[in-house]
Amino acid sequence: MSKNIKILLFELAMIIGKSDFEYPIFIVYLLSRGLSDSEIALLFSIQAVTVFIFEYVTGIIADRIGSKSILIIGSLSMIMAEMLFLFSETLPSYTLAICFISFGVAAKSGADIASLHDLITHENINSTFEKEISGFMAMKTIWPIFAIIIGSNCFTYNNKLPFLLTMAANVISIISFGILLPGNVPCKRKSSAILISALKKSFSNKSVVFLLIIVCLVNPIYQFISNAIQANIKNTEFAIGSLGYIYIFMEIGEGIGSKIFYYFSKKFTNFEILKFAVLGMSICTFIIAAKMYLAVIIILGITYGVIATANIIEINAVADDYNRATMMSQQHAIIKISQTIFFATCTALLKIVDLNMVLCFSGIVLLIVFSIKRYEPKNI
Repeated sequence: MSKNIKILLFELAMIIGKSDFEYPIFIVYLLSRGLSDSEIALLFSIQAVTVFIFEYVTGIIADRIGSKSILIIGSLSMIMAEMLFLFSETLPSYTLAICFISFGVAAKSGADIASLHDLITHENINSTFEKEISGFMAMKTIWPIFAIIIGSNCFTYNNKLPFLLTMAANVISIISFGILLPGNVPCKRKSSAILISALKKSFSNKSVVFLLIIVCLVNPIYQFISNAIQANIKNTEFAIGSLGYIYIFMEIGEGIGSKIFYYFSKKFTNFEILKFAVLGMSICTFIIAAKMYLAVIIILGITYGVIATANIIEINAVADDYNRATMMSQQHAIIKISQTIFFATCTALLKIVDLNMVLCFSGIVLLIVFSIKRYEPKNI
């Protein structure tokens, strides 16, 4: 097997392992199993808290024992969660399933990129991490489109089939990780030392701090816009049944943005690319506030794809082998906090002004980020 094929297969295994076939019907399924709206809301609240906790834990474990082991453990955790969702009948058992999902999601969120970086280095291929991650992020954003379509259609035949497909996807990823990834090289550093080094790396590097500020603002704003589109469509003549196509366009845009970032990085610095991506997202936010979202939905996705890819590349450029997964997981945990704060702020604002004014507020926040003066970034 050639080195390039090996890396491509690993990227596909990561993407398949993150398949969420039940995503479009998850709430409908829980309601059909007898859970109330308040109980479902409680489950999502528990998930938000447990993912935040597990992000740090799994990142440190990945750096201590190796990314290969934590990826396999994370996939096993997802399989356990799917089994519980299939056979659970009480709220406590569904809560346990949510905890397994939280652990699985957190386990994969930092270790996958760290494993890809290590595999590229280990195989010594004629490529760069920047080029590979750009292509991987493009594939990663496109695949969920098919998973959503497959999952929703399978649900019409059997409401348990999407969960079985997700289990099968994780089995495939476990087998692939075992075959494709090299053996673990345990780190001799203590967990506290890994965590401290990750914190120092994250907050002593100006480019990483700038990126952290951007993603902590862009990520919740992007999620808020996604929800706001549904609210706007509800009050227009646009067909509700066509809502899925809007999200498909957003996913396609993210994939395009991830791919074109690599080509932009040859001519512009990371800082320049990020600033114009933020400006583009800000303009799109104002246009969506004017209910002309169809004109810019792909552009919005492209800007988000560019920012997400730039973020991953910058972190891996400054991380060490012994804290790479911890740094990735650490940022994901911080983003969860920023999402909570931002959504709480938007909820408070919605009691005073309408939705479109809140969207304009989001656009202004992005413009403030765009106006930040240039620092000396690290070229990648």
